[in-house]
Amino acid sequence: CLIFMLPLSLLRKVDSLKYTSTFGVLAVMFFVLVTIGESIQSLFQYGYDPKEDIRLFPETFRDVMQACPLAMQAYNSHFIIPRIYYELQHDDNEGVEVSRLHKMRRIFDGSVPLVAFLYLSVGLFAYLEFGSRIQGDVLKNFCIQDTHDVWIIAAFILLTCK
Repeated sequence: CLIFMLPLSLLRKVDSLKYTSTFGVLAVMFFVLVTIGESIQSLFQYGYDPKEDIRLFPETFRDVMQACPLAMQAYNSHFIIPRIYYELQHDDNEGVEVSRLHKMRRIFDGSVPLVAFLYLSVGLFAYLEFGSRIQGDVLKNFCIQDTHDVWIIAAFILLTCK
């Protein structure tokens, strides 16, 4: 991990990470598609057990406390925002701050809904497949030692490389 992460963390500009970040986003999107596909395939193959205990909302304070870190981690990009704002190029025909604010707004308008969609899709379809057996880390439910599904293995490899 140190061999790959240290050089990436020493880059002077966030813009230098555009290709690795794009790969990471594509890897996550691939995992989302695999999760949706596996869930739909499982529902068609085995059906849905109506006896399965589905909880839409936390029932105890402990459940809320266990859900908070996941929700907070989904939007854990706040520390990089000042650096991204600083590196945004401004248009010559607009004021520097107006142009940067407009571009930053477009970045947020695209990234926050994308992250929300990805998290909600994985959460919903993994919950439909695993029900109350779902673990805090959805990846643990897709055990690659027990499966020979090439799509799950590919998703794990891509997420590991991410």
